[in-house]
Amino acid sequence: MSTWQRTSGQVDAPASRVHRSTGFLDGAQVVARLEYDPQDPTTAWVTVAVDEEHRVAVLGEGGEQVVPGPPLAELVTALAQECQGVVTFAEESASAIPPGEGDEDGDDDPFDPQIGIAVVADRALVCTIADHAGLERLATGAETTLHAVPTDSGHTVVVEDGPAVGDLPLAELGAPALVLQQAADYPALGVAGDEEYQYVWGLQHAVVPLDAPVAEQFADRHLGTGALVDQVLAAVPGADAGRLRAAIDAGAGPADVLPVLGLGPEVTGQLSEFLNGQRGAADVVGVAAIHPVPLGEMMRRRAQEAADDARRAADDTRRRAQLAAEDARRMAEEARASAAAFADAAEEPVRTWAPWVAAGADVLVGALLWRRSGRAPRAGESMGAGAKVVRGVSVLLFAAAAANVTGAVLDGRRRADS
Repeated sequence: MSTWQRTSGQVDAPASRVHRSTGFLDGAQVVARLEYDPQDPTTAWVTVAVDEEHRVAVLGEGGEQVVPGPPLAELVTALAQECQGVVTFAEESASAIPPGEGDEDGDDDPFDPQIGIAVVADRALVCTIADHAGLERLATGAETTLHAVPTDSGHTVVVEDGPAVGDLPLAELGAPALVLQQAADYPALGVAGDEEYQYVWGLQHAVVPLDAPVAEQFADRHLGTGALVDQVLAAVPGADAGRLRAAIDAGAGPADVLPVLGLGPEVTGQLSEFLNGQRGAADVVGVAAIHPVPLGEMMRRRAQEAADDARRAADDTRRRAQLAAEDARRMAEEARASAAAFADAAEEPVRTWAPWVAAGADVLVGALLWRRSGRAPRAGESMGAGAKVVRGVSVLLFAAAAANVTGAVLDGRRRADS
């Protein structure tokens, strides 16, 4: 199964030809979302989905599923040929301007492609889950003081100079950000982060292939409002998905979206007044100035962070060494216990059978000595002093054997009782 990723580009051509892009993409069964500016009839914005191999999503045979189609580069070239203009995507571009057109000076070229829908905002808000440190990085990257308001979902940066929002290095936040731009013409909602999306109210839009429910569903999930809602929720987790979609589809600008973001009722009212020009940034309750971090302070913080990292690494190494020592000690104790158990197991047979073996040896040696001491009587002679001593030793051996047997029997009974 393909993993689809949205990618956007634009078609620049004379008004008489730019709208050919709709018919061309519809005929090629390419699933795409197209947007047109009624005040700029020479440009069309096209959003398509591509897979891991940069193949464009198209409607399969029968119209029941979306499958990978031609490479994006081929589509860009073919679309430029069809519209006789310039087609530009992020990494692909093609030009098929007929001879005699586009010979003007570059600064005056009406078909000079600039990817992205330009919005000149009067005021703007940047909603993000980034913490104070993230906002400081943003202010430092922009080299300007920002004004931020704490909200239930994080922070909202208040921007009175609308065009300046384009200079903010939002990638420095390390988190997705929702940008609301209030403008007299074409107010916009954008999401900056891993995937960037801009929705502009007032544009005409269409989804191709036409009259294809599968294409409509796919485009909504990957290219349109459905994808946008998911991105907004990542930037502002407190937003209500259902109400957010309705505000985007039926609303007229950021003021309709702001109440459904879950920023908190009091701050939402004040931010709405700010967007509408009824309140200045300094008049928003709770607003705080976020200043750029001076170079010296930044170096001190980085040195402190490096020292903290080194200390954490040392603590981690020490902790690992302690764990290793404890493991070694535990293994040694287990080895000692195993050795003692083995010794006990080996000692058990010795303790059990040694008395019997000793008794048998005593009886055997005693019998031999007894027989030796009886030679003289058997020969009809009287027993000498030496023979009497030998016989006495044999008697002692018989007594020792009896003692060993008695001890073995008593020891066996004691173990049985225990």
